[in-house]
Amino acid sequence: MSLYKRGRIWWADFSVYGVRHQVSTERADRREAVQKERELVEQARKSQMPRKEWARKKLSEVIPLCLAERATDSCAATVKKERQFLRPVVKALGERSLREITADVILEYRANRKALGLSNVTINIEVGALRRILKRGKLWHRMADDVKPLKEQPSEVGRAMTPAQKQKLLEVASTNPQWEAAYCAAMLALNTTMRACEIRHLKWSDVDLLEKKITIRRSKTAAGRRVIPLNSGAMFAFQKLRERASKSSSDLPEHYVFPTCESGHFDPTKPMVSWREAWRKLTKAAQTLTVLEKALRTRPSLFGTAQERASLERMKSEGRIKNINLWLQEKAPDLAEETKAGLAGLRFHDLRHHAITELAERGEADLSIMSIADHISRRMLEHYSHIRIETKRRALEALESPITGTPAPTPVQSYPTNLPTKAQ
Repeated sequence: MSLYKRGRIWWADFSVYGVRHQVSTERADRREAVQKERELVEQARKSQMPRKEWARKKLSEVIPLCLAERATDSCAATVKKERQFLRPVVKALGERSLREITADVILEYRANRKALGLSNVTINIEVGALRRILKRGKLWHRMADDVKPLKEQPSEVGRAMTPAQKQKLLEVASTNPQWEAAYCAAMLALNTTMRACEIRHLKWSDVDLLEKKITIRRSKTAAGRRVIPLNSGAMFAFQKLRERASKSSSDLPEHYVFPTCESGHFDPTKPMVSWREAWRKLTKAAQTLTVLEKALRTRPSLFGTAQERASLERMKSEGRIKNINLWLQEKAPDLAEETKAGLAGLRFHDLRHHAITELAERGEADLSIMSIADHISRRMLEHYSHIRIETKRRALEALESPITGTPAPTPVQSYPTNLPTKAQ
């Protein structure tokens, strides 16, 4: 412990359980400052005493306490992910007390996880969850300089579809009633740039069909709360959703636009958890039908008889994608491989990338795009915008000048002179 002066006031400088405190005693007299310093040290010890006790406890005992604390200021999904990433940590280190977890222990754990083939990203997330536990116990400072994050590959950038792919995706989505939720969600993402979490947590009180606008009240970040105007595509999706909600009496203001559905029973007071399964089936079906249409154009010999062609058309209209895949594997294995690429690997989040790309290609102002899509930096706008090669080519073609042959030499201009010319 030590005291030092700033002007006329004495300040206390001390450490409690590895945490440094620099606090004003608010005293000008040194004797009073010494007494105040003792009180401040005692207060710090009392407030941090539970953390000292945590250092003696096993990791498996401390984790539930930390997760319970984090639940007070984080959403349930965040706590669930944290618990999931801590499972392998508990399995490997759960019987150790916090103070027994050293830098060497963490480095050994990291090496073992790497030997199992896990990516650096996953390992960093697991060690990061452990780091937060050790920080809560005021023990991380002992190893912070020795445990640095592993190098990670740049995160995968989203993609933008071609106009044909976008049309095919929406065309296929509209044909199957089981994909209605995924279809309407896709329409909203493509016409508003909303994230999946923003779409799922929309309530009818957030949707104003008269003023043609929606209010995002729950987003990935606090800055994501915004108002988005609705175009005709978004209005069409909301009208379909309103019709569906009216049939199930789930169109009250406090009800969710995408309610949860379990065993065919709607609960409008809870948001839909996910449409992942429907989305995967939809994208695979769209890619398969795209490949089938390509085969019809480029390889008519594959369709020998009118009966076979009619059978394929019937499978296409009935949405029997598995049967079409089996037919392609038998008739054209190379085309069957194409059904695993393209739209089949399209993520729902890529629709947000696509919408922002279309806005950028049409020359909309950066500030307008940032306001619509919840981007607070130019760097994030560049991350989400993927100007397609066709647009880049058109931009460069605008710079072209006609080539008419070898340019004529520039004539040399003469100028008058008063000097005498030399006689020949």
